[in-house]
Amino acid sequence: MFNHKRDSQEPKSFSEREEYNTELLETITELVEENNELLISLKQSERRSNIFRFIYWILILGTLSGIFYYLKPIVDFLFSNFENLKKLLYGVSQINDSLPETNNLKNIFNQLKQ
Repeated sequence: MFNHKRDSQEPKSFSEREEYNTELLETITELVEENNELLISLKQSERRSNIFRFIYWILILGTLSGIFYYLKPIVDFLFSNFENLKKLLYGVSQINDSLPETNNLKNIFNQLKQ
């Protein structure tokens, strides 16, 4: 880090001050170059991170759309048959109510409840 001592060692003559300022300038230049390298590496890693994040989401969305594409015929088949199954079950319950055996069972259950 930058070590600057302002003790009694401060230069007195013009040439000493010039040397002192030159050393300070070189030290500051080294620090600025080091910071610049760090900032460039941070920028590059952020760019790589954004690219990988984009690829990650493209893979996820592509996988989901591929799954939907291959499963859509199966889902359509199930939904169309679900409507038919629902109609069939509704018809069975209507047939079930019209059978005499079910009426006899209902009467027996009602008598047992009382």
